[in-house]
Amino acid sequence: MMQDSDKILSQNEIDAMLAGGSMPTPAVAEPPPAPEAPPTVDQAVQSFPANPAAPGAPPSGFSPGDGGDSAQLQQQVQGLTAQLQDLSRKVDEIVSGLQATVGFNAQGTFTCNSCSAHGQVAARLTCTACGTEDWWGWFPPQQ
Repeated sequence: MMQDSDKILSQNEIDAMLAGGSMPTPAVAEPPPAPEAPPTVDQAVQSFPANPAAPGAPPSGFSPGDGGDSAQLQQQVQGLTAQLQDLSRKVDEIVSGLQATVGFNAQGTFTCNSCSAHGQVAARLTCTACGTEDWWGWFPPQQ
């Protein structure tokens, strides 16, 4: 005879009850694994699949028995996937545009052909309001 209880049963316990077998003994709870460090932005953007699952297909690891409104959850996942793809595309466009500029990572990539100094680079800029010229960049420390 079943005893009334407020205990929440696992899917395995429910399956065992429906199959007419005895309920499995609950396993000793193990501490959850330590969380992994979040990926860097580059890793997150590069590891995202270029072509996600077909529209209407559930995300990997999703099963209808997970609880909640699965159609609503699936719609939210698809919306987030579309937003992430759009953001990834915009980041790619920005990086591509920056790489086509003279100043992109100038300090990290410039090495003088004459003295071999690395990262010591500046550009002459002109104020378009008054015409004053000045230098902007990285200079060696004054000695």
